[in-house]
Amino acid sequence: SGLAFIAPQLIQVINPEFLPSVPVMQLCSIGCIAIAFSNMYSQMNIAQGRSDMNLLITVLGAVLQIAMAFVVYRYGINVIALTIAICNFIILAAWHFFSGKFVGYTFPMLLKDVLPYAGIAILVMIATFFATKFISSALWLLCAKVVLAVLLYLVALKVFDSAIYREAIEFIRHKKADEQQA
Repeated sequence: SGLAFIAPQLIQVINPEFLPSVPVMQLCSIGCIAIAFSNMYSQMNIAQGRSDMNLLITVLGAVLQIAMAFVVYRYGINVIALTIAICNFIILAAWHFFSGKFVGYTFPMLLKDVLPYAGIAILVMIATFFATKFISSALWLLCAKVVLAVLLYLVALKVFDSAIYREAIEFIRHKKADEQQA
């Protein structure tokens, strides 16, 4: 997640006093990756008229997270954040197991859809890390990381002729055409 990548600089710029919260922010942002995919499955269920499955998995996921937070709370906030992130991925597995079968979306299909973009994102973060390593100011490092990562990601999407990139460009073109006609 991009937020996990820039968390140290973001917190440093906001208030250096909160630097100990960086691992929590990073774990939460990584856990949110699973939430994004869980939302996709939730929307697929709704489209298929299976709000009953949505309710069941959502309630079970909430119970799991609350129960695990009570189990690990004595170990501190970092362990709680890690546990909740892990729970998010367990909940995603449940969404996939139940909903994926129902809508015909297999795990290999999910990997085929996700891995190319995840790979590009990882490579972009590695390149950005090394390209900005020499910057000592937290503010300039934050700005450089964000701008460079966005530019590199867009370039990579264009170079690899990504369908998402083409669709986004087409959407922007249509939006501009609509605005000019109005």
